[in-house]
Amino acid sequence: MQAKQILTAAVVAVVLSAGTAMAQTAAAPAPAASSPAATAPAAAAPSAKDTAKFEAYKKKTIERLEKRADDIQKKQACVTAANNPQQLKACFPKWHDRHGKGKGGK
Repeated sequence: MQAKQILTAAVVAVVLSAGTAMAQTAAAPAPAASSPAATAPAAAAPSAKDTAKFEAYKKKTIERLEKRADDIQKKQACVTAANNPQQLKACFPKWHDRHGKGKGGK
């Protein structure tokens, strides 16, 4: 029993000393680091060609996102209307075709 008490006291002492050391480290001020943004050279203004490319890319990206949002809304409506597992599976035909039919696989 006495060995258990000694070990417990040793663990408590280690935890307390580690906590004190961590508190002292946290209280020390961090050295000032130069900001990378402050030292980086200013970026050149984009050209008209780059701006046009960006706008075209942005338009295509928005169109893809809108299509995906529409697809998700259709699937959500399908899942909401499903009354059994077969109807639920019908909401995701590509997934089930790719991964085989049923639990046995392809």
